[in-house]
Amino acid sequence: MSVRLIFAQNWPNNFSNPLDLVNFALSQQQPGKFPSLAVVDRFGGAEAATLCGALTFARQIAAENAVDVFEFARGVHARKPGVWRNPNDILALYKMAEAIAEAAAVNTKQSVEDLHRT
Repeated sequence: MSVRLIFAQNWPNNFSNPLDLVNFALSQQQPGKFPSLAVVDRFGGAEAATLCGALTFARQIAAENAVDVFEFARGVHARKPGVWRNPNDILALYKMAEAIAEAAAVNTKQSVEDLHRT
């Protein structure tokens, strides 16, 4: 089994655009070649869970045009109680979902504008 390691020190705090890592990670998941993604967190899970949430939200937006942040957070908490250390961890999930939704809306608007130009 091949594993690709992506090192992102202090994500999402030291990134001007946290979606850069999300987009990069999604681009690295090639079906059949690298179907799974292992995420390692230095603080016990909150940063890793946020990245997994962002990847999940990006897929949900693409498939359903909606995200369910509460259900994701509840599911993570059920599997690993205590991963959310304070309300700011949950707030980070909502901010990430908002950024992904805004990026998807901009991409959709650009696609619609491209269709009208042709």
